[in-house]
Amino acid sequence: MLIKFAVKNFRGFAERIEWDLSHPSNYSFNTYAVKDGVIKNGIIYGPNGSGKSNFALAIFDIEYHLSVKWKKADYLSNYVYIGNPNSPVEFEYVFKFGNDILEYRYSKNVSGMLIAESLVANNKQVFKRENDVFEIDDDQFRIDATVKENFKQNVNSVSVINFLTASFPFPQDHYIVKLVLFVNTMLWFKNLDSRE
Repeated sequence: MLIKFAVKNFRGFAERIEWDLSHPSNYSFNTYAVKDGVIKNGIIYGPNGSGKSNFALAIFDIEYHLSVKWKKADYLSNYVYIGNPNSPVEFEYVFKFGNDILEYRYSKNVSGMLIAESLVANNKQVFKRENDVFEIDDDQFRIDATVKENFKQNVNSVSVINFLTASFPFPQDHYIVKLVLFVNTMLWFKNLDSRE
């Protein structure tokens, strides 16, 4: 489950904004809203134009990024904060799956192209790609030197997560399988002028 999310330079968010679900305050009025110390049910509310939809789109960027099923046609319109169009959009997700804690970070440019990506599992770096550097845990993933070199450039914006899930057979309880399954089951409901 998602326990923390942060985004910077996305749509209406110039500065980093963080949503931490792992520190519930007082939910004694509804103990069903908390599971294993993490808020599992909640509502974001506020006046029109306060950023609720943009925040939801930011959370769901991982779905757009990793899944093939959700592709909103105008999603990349106004993707980067207008006051800082030359800086990347930065996304940070922290997930908890059983005893595994995953920290997944990536950033994209103004056209939505992936420019950096990293995954840390249980405080150990799994992979990191940024600024012509590509590192991966060779104990878990034996990758040809040519593939590693291509990831340094990665002109077709392939996610390392998607590459690994397509290239390696994982056991059902592997943290990458759990991450991809979680992302592929995320749902988006919107009912205003258009129904999505």
